[in-house]
Amino acid sequence: MNLSSPVHAAIWACFLIAFFGFFRKSNLVPCNSSEFSPHKHITRGSVLVKNNCLVILVSWSKTIQFGERQLAVPLHSIPGSVLCPVKAFKHMCSLIPAPASAHAFAVPSGGRLVPLVAPVFTGALTKLIRLIGLSAHSYSGHSFRRGGCSFAFHCDVPPELLRLHGDWASDAFRRYLHVPLQDKLLVTARMGSAISLGHF
Repeated sequence: MNLSSPVHAAIWACFLIAFFGFFRKSNLVPCNSSEFSPHKHITRGSVLVKNNCLVILVSWSKTIQFGERQLAVPLHSIPGSVLCPVKAFKHMCSLIPAPASAHAFAVPSGGRLVPLVAPVFTGALTKLIRLIGLSAHSYSGHSFRRGGCSFAFHCDVPPELLRLHGDWASDAFRRYLHVPLQDKLLVTARMGSAISLGHF
């Protein structure tokens, strides 16, 4: 990606915020420009930059249908990394100044700002997946939510924090967790060790 391009910078910032925030695609990008809603989608004004983190305020989601609460999702910086969501968002904002009411990932088009839309978001993902030699059929916009949660789990983030961060109303998030076969072998390995030691 060419991060000096405003559109690429917006897509990259959206990718990173999707991954680290465990966001549903429906919170980030509308299906088309006419479907953009400041109530349902993240705006520039709902992303707060605080020192070394972003705090993203969400007023609508699959689990917040009637504005009964507001979810605050903090994203920490990763100094010196191209994967830093704070750096990516600030960089995008420097290339694309926008009012608080604008879509968070608004891009310039025909002399005005328009929302980054789902087909562009998923199209960029598909192109990058193919570029690294993987099957694009195995990935979708939802892969950021699933992948972010799974990665955090492997970083030993407690399950309750995963559930809160991704705003899951139940333990449904556990179905996203990819546990390698090697880790699953630990179950019977420990059972076998206990038997060998006579602990039964």
